[in-house]
Amino acid sequence: MQYKCACCGETHDHMQDLTFDQPEHAQSIAEEERDARVILDSDLCAIDKQHFFIRAVLLIPVLESEEHLGFGIWISQEKAHFANYLDNYDTNEIGPFIGSLANELKYDGISTLSLKTMVHFQGSGQRPLVVLDQSDHPLYLAQESGITMDRAWEITHDYLG
Repeated sequence: MQYKCACCGETHDHMQDLTFDQPEHAQSIAEEERDARVILDSDLCAIDKQHFFIRAVLLIPVLESEEHLGFGIWISQEKAHFANYLDNYDTNEIGPFIGSLANELKYDGISTLSLKTMVHFQGSGQRPLVVLDQSDHPLYLAQESGITMDRAWEITHDYLG
């Protein structure tokens, strides 16, 4: 689906996922301490062997389209759930597990850090999907009701610009 963007005037072929390479908690650790305290790869993060995070995807439906605005985010997990995920990495037969959003998304100027979530495991080499717990937060409302294509591209340009 091609779309002429109201933000930049260019024609785009599809939505681009907006991603975070690590949880906020990892970013807050002094760079000289990270090697000793943080274990991080593209899907998993452990800090001080006490804080555990998994990479997941939060999808916001785009109205009148089959597109979604996707956020590649990190979700905190209890140690037992993290271990269960490690042992059953590529199955949809675990969970869902509760967690908290571990990234600060640029969304309407209201903090997204620590929003409560439910993580649904997909298996088949796909990252888990995140469903936000019901609240009056604008990000939850967007996930529940969808956003316009113009709004999706506005958010994308905020990240990429």
